[in-house]
Parts: sequence; structure tokens; C-alpha cells
Amino acid sequence: MPASAIAPHRPVSAPAHLASHQSSPRTAGRPSLRVAGAFALRSARLSACPLSSALPENALLRLRDAGAGLIGVAFPAESPARSHLRREKREWRKVRAQADDSAGRAPPDERASEQPSVGAERAEATAHLAEAQPADEPAEANRAVSTLVTLFPLWVALACAAALRWPAQFVVFQDGRFVVGGLALTMLGMGLTISVDDFTRAVLMPRQLLAGVLLQYTVMPCLGALISRCLPAHLSAFATGLVLVACCPGGTASNIVTFLARGNVALSVLMTTASTLLAVVMTPLLTSLLAGRFVPVNGAALFMSTLQVVMLPVFTGTLLARVFPSLAHRLALFSPVLAVLTVALIVAGAISASAATICAAALPLLLSVLALHGLGFAVGYLLPRAALGLDESASRTIAIEVGMQNSVLGVVLAMQHFPDPRVAAPCAVSSVVHSLLGSLLAAAWRATPVPPHAHAGREAQAVST
Repeated sequence: MPASAIAPHRPVSAPAHLASHQSSPRTAGRPSLRVAGAFALRSARLSACPLSSALPENALLRLRDAGAGLIGVAFPAESPARSHLRREKREWRKVRAQADDSAGRAPPDERASEQPSVGAERAEATAHLAEAQPADEPAEANRAVSTLVTLFPLWVALACAAALRWPAQFVVFQDGRFVVGGLALTMLGMGLTISVDDFTRAVLMPRQLLAGVLLQYTVMPCLGALISRCLPAHLSAFATGLVLVACCPGGTASNIVTFLARGNVALSVLMTTASTLLAVVMTPLLTSLLAGRFVPVNGAALFMSTLQVVMLPVFTGTLLARVFPSLAHRLALFSPVLAVLTVALIVAGAISASAATICAAALPLLLSVLALHGLGFAVGYLLPRAALGLDESASRTIAIEVGMQNSVLGVVLAMQHFPDPRVAAPCAVSSVVHSLLGSLLAAAWRATPVPPHAHAGREAQAVST
């Protein structure tokens, strides 16, 4: 209710317009013109309130007093002068009712020319109230969030530089509980932006899902094998680590980057889950064929980790968005900020764990990892877009899924199954490189609008056939 509709008149001891109004033979039994003007102004104020059409003014004032009592505010008692003014207002109400009744007996054309209809007045008041409602997303908050998200590559680069300079300060971010908890909380924010229809639409588009999973386990392992052959013989440990990270499934951070790049987050989650489940077989098999070593993988632990970090938080966020849509809408406004902070800290923790090894052979290591992920992003976007004819949103999603790997899994496998600590170095550098490249793509793609369902008809036809 607007404040002007419930604000009381300023209490005065003796209103001048009442003191100056004296009864006379001409004005006896009629309210003063000043009282009539005051009542007309009061009626205009109350007409802006949606309850004014259903409740009288006395009831509105009682609601005002009751609401003020709930927040510990009390209005002063009504003065005798105010009571007299109220009585005169009631008299003026009777006079206006008689005038309205007289106007009602006039011809329709004459009534229409005298005053607008009540429905038009209420429609105008409703439109005015709709314009006066505060925006759900304030412009200042939108600008701040947009600035933080756009500068995502800068925050990741600063975190990497700080981790190389002061690695001991980032040991706390190497804790598995922080990584799992941070990504789970971030994925909860992602789930707030997803509806059940998004998952249904992703499942009903098998071409995108199948293309992404196939490219994940063909493009990246082949690129890793080719680039590793270009490294000198004394860097064979780096070559093994490069093949290992190329054979890993898509990383959970790809879901975050997909969200920032305005991709299909639901499709990204499904692709990450599918590639992770297949990693139980594909990662050790491909690594054994391409690197000459067999790498066992704990499939049950890998599945539980994916379930905890990706599936459960996303489904929880989707459920919250369905049950509490208004709250979910406000929380989703700031979820990209949480995503930026989480990714930056996780990358800093990974780089601090191998800071000495990275500094020892920085150039060949960095170039090989850059070539792996750069070509992965490019091929992952061009093949679905040009060869398969997929839409822009799906092509972005597949490119991010193919280009970004589960580097943390590669670090763990390297530390557990390879005695040379240098094998884990490409995996640690990979976590930084694909995050930087992915963040740059996210910043560029976020500024480029995605045509909504540009190829929806083609996809629906493909599904039906």
C-alpha cells in the first residue's frame, strides 16, 4: 500500500479551515468547500490502494493501525478537530453519492462525457502500481555482478600468480573437503537456474549428448598423443602426464563455465556425468594404449564423487527453484560471483601443489598444455557446429566439455600410480590453462547473445525420426 494512502494528517490543535468555517443560512447542512477538497484529495490517494475498491476508509485506517502495531509504531490519538473533519467527510460522501446517482440517470453519452468509467480508473491505478513496483534485479547489483563475471579471467590469473609466488599460503585450498564443498555449493547455484523442462529437453536431444561424449574420448586423447610425441625424450614424464589428462573425463568446472558462457547447463551436467561414468573403463584403457601404462581407477569412488559434487546439488537447486521460485530468482542473481570465486581458489590450490616443478620446465610444459586445450576447444566447437549442424548453445556446451578436463582426477591418478612426481605437473598446469581459456571463452560468449532455440524444429524432427 502506498505511504500516501495511509499517512495520517499532521495533528493540529485547531485547524484553520475549520475555525474559519462558520455556519450560515447559505451553508447550513452542507459541508465546506475546503472539506470537500480535502476529502477529494484523500479519496484520490486511497484510490491508488488495491484494497480501496473492497474496503471503506475506516477499515483501511484500522488496517493501518494494526500493521503499525506489528512493527512497534503507534499513531497519535485522533483529536476532536480530526473527528469533526471526519464527520464532515461523511456528509460530503452523501452529497457525492447523490450527485453520482443523479449522473446515473443521465443519458449514456452525457455520463461518458462527464467522468471516466470506474474500470478505466482502476486499470490506470493498477498500471501505475505495476510501474511503481521495485525491480527484482536492481540495476546496481546487475552491473556489479556483470563486472565481476566479465573479469573472471583476471581473477583466475591473479590467483595463479599468487599461488606461484606464495604456494604455502594456498595449501588450505588443496583440501578435498574444500574442493568438494565449494563445487557442490556452486553447482547448487547452477541448479537454481535449471528447470525440469531443461533436463527433459536435453534428454530428448540425443545427438548433442552422443556427440559430446564421443568427442570427449576421441578428440582429446588423439590430440594428447600427437602433442606428446613432439616433446623431447628427457620430458617423457611430462608426455605421460599430458596423455593422462587428455584421457580424463570432462571436469565439473565445465558446468560452471557453461553457465557463464550462456550454454546449455543441463546438457553439460548430463555430458559430465556420462563421461565420468565411462571414465571407469575409458581412462585406464586409453592411457594404457597411448602412454604404455595401465592406470586403475576406483570407479565406485569416482561415481560417488560425481554424485556428490554434480548431480545432488543440481537436483537440489532445481527443486528449490520449483518450490521457492522467488527466492531462487534472487539467489541465482549472485550465483555467478560464487562460481568465479570457487574456480579461482581451486585452481590456485592445484597450482600451488606443483609450483616448483612447473617453474623448472615452464616453457615446454606450458606450450604443450596450451596446444592441447586450445585445439580441444576449437575442434569441439567447429565439428558440432559445422559437421553436425547443432545449434549455438549446444556447440558452446560441447566445446567447453571437450576442452575442459577433470585435471584434479589426473593429478590424483598420477600421484597414486606413477613414481615420478613430474607426471602430475601437466595435470596441475592443465587445471590452470583450461580454466583460463574457458574463462576467456565464457567472457566472450557471455557478451554474444544466443538465438533462443534457433534449431528447435530441426532437433525435434531428428528426435521424431
